[in-house]
Amino acid sequence: MSLLSKFDFNTLTQTDYTEPNILPLDLLIDRKARIKDNGLIWLIHKYDKDPFPSSPHAHQVDNNIKLDLSNGKCYKVRKHVHTLNRKQLLDFREKAEKVFDGDLPAIAV
Repeated sequence: MSLLSKFDFNTLTQTDYTEPNILPLDLLIDRKARIKDNGLIWLIHKYDKDPFPSSPHAHQVDNNIKLDLSNGKCYKVRKHVHTLNRKQLLDFREKAEKVFDGDLPAIAV
């Protein structure tokens, strides 16, 4: 208890930032693009280890859903649960192309 009474707990909640160009972009293997669409946050990993359902694909992390960027199919634990219509998919891809530094899969719908 005596050690904890001297500890500054504020250090646990402080955030320090570095300049974005501190490392060359080539070294950042797990680079991600973050897309906000209709209140949901989606992530696209540039080098995702799992190519299912498309390479790349989008992750809606809060709900554990993967979006196939070629056809708009949504999967939860590899089970198809929903399909975006063509307009929704094209809108999503347009947002993704603005922030994702990589190639999206060809559209299959």
